[in-house]
Amino acid sequence: MSQDQEEMMQLKAMKFAQQELMNSCPAKTLIGAAMGFAMGGLFGLFMSSADNALDDKFLRLSVREQTAITFKEMGAKAMSSAKSFGVLTAIFVSSECAIETIRGKDDQYNQLLSGCFTGAFLSRTGKSLLILAGVQAMGIGCVGFAAFSAAIETYMHRTRHN
Repeated sequence: MSQDQEEMMQLKAMKFAQQELMNSCPAKTLIGAAMGFAMGGLFGLFMSSADNALDDKFLRLSVREQTAITFKEMGAKAMSSAKSFGVLTAIFVSSECAIETIRGKDDQYNQLLSGCFTGAFLSRTGKSLLILAGVQAMGIGCVGFAAFSAAIETYMHRTRHN
């Protein structure tokens, strides 16, 4: 075997190993969490710009002080949203990957089941909008997030095929 053929085989083996790594659940979870963190940060920045309470005390400050306070609040809200979106995405992606592995299929039911799991998991402490606790909150979280996941998947499926 020539050196070129050997290098080509090594290159193919490395490419295969990279593809297998990227298709693993831990890699998908880390990538999803990083993307969720980034999108959450951008969302937090956007939402914090619209959430500026102008009271008399704030308006009496100098422009420099107002700017410093505004940037500090924007950073805090961006970081809070980034963490929340990162955790949410990590839970969703890891559960979707586990469900896909268990079922051995890649279809719309994986997103639905993953949405249900994510909603139930995030609602388990009773910190939902309805201030419920336990199984009832988890059931509502499951149904709500599964419906949201189904709506997103339906939209994404339509845009892929148009």
